[in-house]
Amino acid sequence: MTALLPGAFVLILWLGWWSGPGGRREALLKAAVAAGVAVFAITELLSLFHLLNPTALAAAWLATCVGAWVAVRGAIQFPAREQWRSGRIELILACGFAMLLGMCAFVAFMGTERIVDVLVYHLPRIRYWLQQGGVEYFATAKLMQLFMPPWTEYAGLHWMALTGAERGTGLVQVLAMGGSAMAASLLARRLGLGMRLQWLAAALALSIPQGALQAFDLKNDYVCAFWVISAVYLLLRATDSGARRDILWAGAAMGLALLTKATALLFLAPFGLWFAARRKVVDIAWVLLPAMLLNGAMWTRNWRVFGSPLGCDTGNCTAEYPYRNASMAPGAVASNVARNLALHFQTSNDTQNERLEGLFRAFFAYFDADLDDPRTTWQGTAFAMRAQPAHPDFQGNPWHLLLALAAAGALLISLRRKGLTTAHGLALGVLAGALLFCVVLRWQPWHTRLHLPLFVLAAPAIAYTWQNREKGLSVVAVLLLTQAGWLVAKEQAAPAVRRSFTLIEPLPRVGTWAAPVILRETPCRKVLLEVHTHIWLEGEFLRMLGTGLGGAEVRYVNAPPGLREGSCALLCVQCGDDEGRLARFREWGWAERVRGQDRLFLKPPAAATPGAERRREYMLGESESPPWVAGVTGFAEAEGWGRWTDGSVAEVRFTHPWPAGTKIALEGYAFADNAGRAVPIVAGEARSSVVFGEKSAVRWVELETTQDFASVRIHIPSPARPSELWPGAGADTRALGLALTRLILELPPR
Repeated sequence: MTALLPGAFVLILWLGWWSGPGGRREALLKAAVAAGVAVFAITELLSLFHLLNPTALAAAWLATCVGAWVAVRGAIQFPAREQWRSGRIELILACGFAMLLGMCAFVAFMGTERIVDVLVYHLPRIRYWLQQGGVEYFATAKLMQLFMPPWTEYAGLHWMALTGAERGTGLVQVLAMGGSAMAASLLARRLGLGMRLQWLAAALALSIPQGALQAFDLKNDYVCAFWVISAVYLLLRATDSGARRDILWAGAAMGLALLTKATALLFLAPFGLWFAARRKVVDIAWVLLPAMLLNGAMWTRNWRVFGSPLGCDTGNCTAEYPYRNASMAPGAVASNVARNLALHFQTSNDTQNERLEGLFRAFFAYFDADLDDPRTTWQGTAFAMRAQPAHPDFQGNPWHLLLALAAAGALLISLRRKGLTTAHGLALGVLAGALLFCVVLRWQPWHTRLHLPLFVLAAPAIAYTWQNREKGLSVVAVLLLTQAGWLVAKEQAAPAVRRSFTLIEPLPRVGTWAAPVILRETPCRKVLLEVHTHIWLEGEFLRMLGTGLGGAEVRYVNAPPGLREGSCALLCVQCGDDEGRLARFREWGWAERVRGQDRLFLKPPAAATPGAERRREYMLGESESPPWVAGVTGFAEAEGWGRWTDGSVAEVRFTHPWPAGTKIALEGYAFADNAGRAVPIVAGEARSSVVFGEKSAVRWVELETTQDFASVRIHIPSPARPSELWPGAGADTRALGLALTRLILELPPR
């Protein structure tokens, strides 16, 4: 029940403010901003005393609710029920809103799959904060867990602490998604639009495909979009009224946006200049005050550790992967603008994609501009238009972008005739924010998710240009909502239901094999970590150990000396080549478990893993085969993650025969036309087949091995060469069939 306290705080303030001149929606928006400030204040205050735990958080929220009740109880009124005059379109949109948000909430509660970034740094930092009772910096291999703006994770921390579970943290994004739609309707009202166009602006903000696909998890793009559009609305209100209270509200929303994601600074800068050009210096100081107070603690911590209030200028604070452009020449900026636009127009037809890419390259080659300029391109990537999966990192928003560009063009054309209205200022602000984004940040293939606040901001401007054509925009909005709902149902909700009713073996990642061994075989719950890789999915490991919520305590080896005392396990990730380091660990005399390049050391007495001696796993991505594998044919070179089959038959040969009754499994996915087709598998005299899809999964082969067998042969139905599938895209002439990660052999019971 304590999880309801933040909602109770919002409800109390909403009831106290909803009779104000701004109406109920503005009252709810301000209550959300107040709750955002409360999340920050409670987190930072309790952190000072290392009291960031479920009990203290529940007490703090209870006190906050009581304070809110005391402050507004005299203003709480329950007006007579208003008659909602709704047409058919409003009713359809309301049903669409409810279904879309409901599906996103359902997937958030299922919690069966996470976005990679969430497992890398969004969730791990929450568990470490709860473990140490504060948000001070800690030893980690992923420095993004430290310096990245933390508001979304603060909100996720409160949810986890008050509910005692990680499940449902994605509701932070779902609420921000709904809040963005409400703020878009308010901004449309600010532009002078009627109720139907306000509904349509909300629909445009809610139906963004990329946003809908990520709203189920604890990412921060929709949260950033919500605070950005709230700040813009409140800034415009403060610009017109000049009231000190409105200015402070605008500053608070700006501060929350900056505390959520650094790109908010680029999107809000044009609107901040708009405000500064129309108000006095003292008003500028007042709007900056709450923004500075909200971000001061984070900036101070970053300054002390990294020498900059924004933290590191590169990914994980290494020389590689700089975020900012090294060139701001007009040609470089123009190529960045074009490439960011192109991300939203990649189709499922690679022939069309290649034609579009060719047009882009020919156009910029005429002006001697390089679309792969290393000064403006994320390291290790190159510009290419290819069919992309429906994924939060790559999903484009082509229809929303076309509507936004058309609206911007119409408003710019009418600028001379109508003069600079609020609608024109909004459109210019969105365009300026998009341009700043391209000027400052290097192009990345996964930039579409960072564009989300711009699409939310553009929604009211689009609605403004459709005045007198409401029926047409209504049809467009319904179609876009249907598209977003279909994407969420197909790519998120349906797979979540299937995973819930299907026993799926977890992928052989570090956390999913090491955590169960630690829980089963060690007497204590203090674990050391050593990480020798730029990225690993730490959230899985911490979740399985229950870190931060009463489970195992996890610390990095490079923490203060003496940490080994009292610890019972050490997990060394990707350290198989560091023989010197391994030798030092082995001096401890702890039992060693090996899985590829990962090593798990367990302090004696360590129990033997039940059934471990019966199971063998061949990780095909490793350059060296295990002793029981004699060799392979029909495979390409090892690539770390695994191997591609190359040709019509791939074979794994063993140094000794495996007995009849041995179970066989393969993990991987299919390439091109091999997806969904039966792949024959032969082991000795036994034959069977399995079907691989386009996503990696473990497939157990239903083989009746009545005799011993010394090899496993895989017959590829339709090997395909990438150079023939995509002419001009490269010179890869391998005949690819399956991408295989591991081969599993399980001996029959003795």
